[in-house]
Amino acid sequence: MLPKTIPLDTIGEILCFAYTQIEKSNTDYKKNSAIRNAAVLELLFATGARVAEICNLHSQDVDFIGKSVKLYGKGSKERIIPIENTSVLTILSDYYFIYEEKISDCGYFFVNKYGKRLTEQSVRC
Repeated sequence: MLPKTIPLDTIGEILCFAYTQIEKSNTDYKKNSAIRNAAVLELLFATGARVAEICNLHSQDVDFIGKSVKLYGKGSKERIIPIENTSVLTILSDYYFIYEEKISDCGYFFVNKYGKRLTEQSVRC
């Protein structure tokens, strides 16, 4: 079965909700989690990556200067995806600034509150 595409207006609504969660956050923990969630969503939609590919991103796979992301797909196939959208780059940069120490310690780009790799299950929730 082929995956279904998400209509553009639905993607807009999802992203709008994610950014609203950032604004509504009343604690640093909630705000940081909301920023991480928005970064994950932006990257998923901007690259068409699978959830597993996003969860397995290493810190060196995200190139802010080159504006690209290196993804490893099924069968360890590597592909480099350019990111030109400033919203995506901004939220990724904001996320990195907040989680830089945990990212450095863990080695993965997306981490949870414990500094461990973000799991596929937690992204899907």
